[in-house]
Amino acid sequence: MFPAFGFGARIPPEYTVSHDFAINFNEDNPECAGIQGVVEAYQSCLPKLQLYGPTNIAPIIQKVAKSASEETNTKEASQYFILLILTDGVITDMADTREAIVHASHLPMSVIIVGVGNADFSDMQMLDGDDGILRSPKGEPVLRDIVQFVPFRNFKHVRTPGALVGGRPARLTPTPRRRLPHREQSATLGERRVAGASQPAACARTNGVGWHPAPGTEAP
Repeated sequence: MFPAFGFGARIPPEYTVSHDFAINFNEDNPECAGIQGVVEAYQSCLPKLQLYGPTNIAPIIQKVAKSASEETNTKEASQYFILLILTDGVITDMADTREAIVHASHLPMSVIIVGVGNADFSDMQMLDGDDGILRSPKGEPVLRDIVQFVPFRNFKHVRTPGALVGGRPARLTPTPRRRLPHREQSATLGERRVAGASQPAACARTNGVGWHPAPGTEAP
């Protein structure tokens, strides 16, 4: 099951702008049955929304971080959360996003951002720690590199089962990877539109075996 959420739209019934809503409009149970269930919920909700800016992703990162934080307080603390964001433009809440990522770097979660289309994503690269340590607006560094930015145009013609993410094969399948021997994935999905450009986003949760963050480590 995949809990699926959206951002950047006016939602019924009041049609106020939201950056954090269940795409099946069931806040008590936002889960969808697999990837197909997410796609169907996404297609069903689109006609009922008014896609709207700005492009703020910090609320979604904070939402997943809250779940990850609650997981660290459990007895087993065995789940790892992965947030996947698809965007066709640069985000507009960069400062808040940096702050959210620094906070999330202390938690069992990672963020993958996929840039879709031909937009200039150079500003998005700063969220990826490959070229230097990401810091919050106050100067606090991330505990570890949890963000990976991937331009989709570099991989859209790849026909192999996996595509390289950060120099490592990545597959959207529940296969073991590093210290996560059993994976149960969940997802969030959203879309917004500014000047006719749409942007989806998605998140995933995994089951692992304990959580021990170490400074300077990369996201698994």
